[in-house]
Amino acid sequence: MAAINYFVNDCISNAEVAGGSFRPINVLVPEISVVSVKAMSRQFSEQTGHQVNITTLSLEAMYAELARTAAEEPDAYDAWCVASPMLVPIVTDLQLSPPLGDFIGRVPQLNWADVTRAVRELAITFDGQVYATPISGTVSNLYYRRSALERAGLMVPATWEDVLSAARTLNGTDIDDDGDADWGFCFEQLGCSDSTWLVGQMLAPVTQTMGSQQHWLFDPQTLESFAGTPAMDHMLSLMKELMTYSLRGYSCSQPMAVNMLVGNCAMTIKFDGLFKILQMYTQPVTSSDIGIARLPGSTQVWDRSGQRLAECTPALCPFAVVEETYAGRRLVNRAPHTGSSTVCMLNKNPPQAQQQRTFDFLSLFTTPEVSLRNVITSPLIGPFRTSHFDTSPATLAKWAKAGYNESAVEEYLTLGREMMSSANFAVDLRIVHAQRYLDVLESGVQDLWDGSTTPAALSSSLRDSFSGILADSGSFDELLALFRVGLGLLAEPPPRPPQPLPAPQPPQPPAAVGGGGAVL
Repeated sequence: MAAINYFVNDCISNAEVAGGSFRPINVLVPEISVVSVKAMSRQFSEQTGHQVNITTLSLEAMYAELARTAAEEPDAYDAWCVASPMLVPIVTDLQLSPPLGDFIGRVPQLNWADVTRAVRELAITFDGQVYATPISGTVSNLYYRRSALERAGLMVPATWEDVLSAARTLNGTDIDDDGDADWGFCFEQLGCSDSTWLVGQMLAPVTQTMGSQQHWLFDPQTLESFAGTPAMDHMLSLMKELMTYSLRGYSCSQPMAVNMLVGNCAMTIKFDGLFKILQMYTQPVTSSDIGIARLPGSTQVWDRSGQRLAECTPALCPFAVVEETYAGRRLVNRAPHTGSSTVCMLNKNPPQAQQQRTFDFLSLFTTPEVSLRNVITSPLIGPFRTSHFDTSPATLAKWAKAGYNESAVEEYLTLGREMMSSANFAVDLRIVHAQRYLDVLESGVQDLWDGSTTPAALSSSLRDSFSGILADSGSFDELLALFRVGLGLLAEPPPRPPQPLPAPQPPQPPAAVGGGGAVL
């Protein structure tokens, strides 16, 4: 509360805002964020006297509501909080949100440079301008049962091939000692929108090797997708076999990997909320048996110039490091794709004074002290500042005061910092009609799970669907330029280098005439 009081009194109360009386601030937020937003709105109202009205929708329904707002009721909301992949279409298609540079410049206490590069330069920025303030980042990890791996003599998987091998070995063993066979893996995200994250987490280490701007699903030189290529075929084949070792019956209404917590499976991929649940709400015997590791990488990568899968080499994988894998010491390429951030954007249509007051409210979530408190106390708020990953004794003491084990927190923060600061970090899908591509991916993964398609057929189907969406999205040159700008690249791809002339061929002897006969 002290941090909020300081921010309100020092920043908001002293802000010079043109305009008269203020109406309530109307904010549209996804259901997953409503608890934190409502708590902050109450505190904001107590300090300023300004009412905040919260409207909630599912994350999947947000874009449709904003499209309706743009067409029918452009000032219905003062702001909205959305998944970061929606930023580009909101800015380019709906044209609802203004850049926030001037607002941010008036509040130096936000310490904008402390926001991680992955969020500051990619998730909330388009064409060099900031359009959103973050309220939550996302750090995904591999979670595993230490006792299960130890009994099987297995090390922590470093690659997706290792994960598959471990799941194959552990499937059918009794992980929780209840006398029943358990599962090698849990696809806790299947059937939910988060299943698209898993596609990125498995595909990115194969297709993205040269840094974040290379992107993992679309080539920024040509806008060709990697669907229908051996890279996508390879990833979907791994996923399909992993599904055979995975527990079925998971529901999206169970957001916290229940099957992993109760010992029904040996491994899963989940965002950092699971770590907090383990620390805050489970018995020490459970939390100490579940380890966390970085998202797996790959030793096989997609050689874009040769259009082939190839073993990782220093030339193909400049960010790869040599690691111990189940196949021996190999170069492992990692491209951590942790999902999407939750970001808040202003509506450009209300008066400037109302925009400023709304920004003041949204800024509360972003301030260093308030955001760290939210990260520590809420399983649904993930780190997005460099300082959130601080492992100094003073910061660890704050976690310990909230009931966390300091050693476990230090490991969790160190892994998160490594992934979020990676130069090969895999960004979210920043393309026009991004949600349509994500919907196709989600539906395709579900079909693979249900057995109604095969990896090869799905790969081909995805390519056709992506091509159809692209063709239906407008001018190709404009789409390519927007995609490149969204990655922080120049709008125009550089010209391809001239192709070398074919090598001169030695002269050929003249062809023989006739087919035999007498020699004259």
